[in-house]
Amino acid sequence: MPITNVEELNPESRAYLESLVDQLITEQKRVGTPSPLWCLYCGSGNNPSRCTCGVKIFGCSEPFVNACSDCMSAHKKVARHLAKMFSFPKSNRVDSRRHAYFKQTVQAAEKIDGNLFRELTKTEAWTDGDTVFKQRVLASFRKANFTQFQSLARGIAEQEDAYVLRSIGRFIRSVG
Repeated sequence: MPITNVEELNPESRAYLESLVDQLITEQKRVGTPSPLWCLYCGSGNNPSRCTCGVKIFGCSEPFVNACSDCMSAHKKVARHLAKMFSFPKSNRVDSRRHAYFKQTVQAAEKIDGNLFRELTKTEAWTDGDTVFKQRVLASFRKANFTQFQSLARGIAEQEDAYVLRSIGRFIRSVG
């Protein structure tokens, strides 16, 4: 049975819970503040180091920008998704792969960060030229001061999975 009142906890459990809450609050205050002591993106003090995601499109190559291993992994996943999206040419077709990747990114952002979502919706995958499209998408991350890469990586993965399931469903319906 879950405890709904902190007062019901024994003193040792309550002290542990309070220390966890304090740690979470401290980490949240650190997010977005560069320091060699914590991760810029999640505020964690768990062995942050220079970001080695190898991408550099998110500003993680700047001095004093450290990231934990989870955020570095998320950077790589989001960056690979964006790189694929940027590799597809502009197309006005309904089945545009560039638009499909962009739609996945926007839908994932909508659930996570309203500022990033708003900035991304100022970009148009079908009409913007390749260079303008890439500049606007990357600028969206900077303008929104986006730091929630772990959540975005999970959201994009969910959108990709949903796309695959829809494609399989369409294929089965067309065969049957």
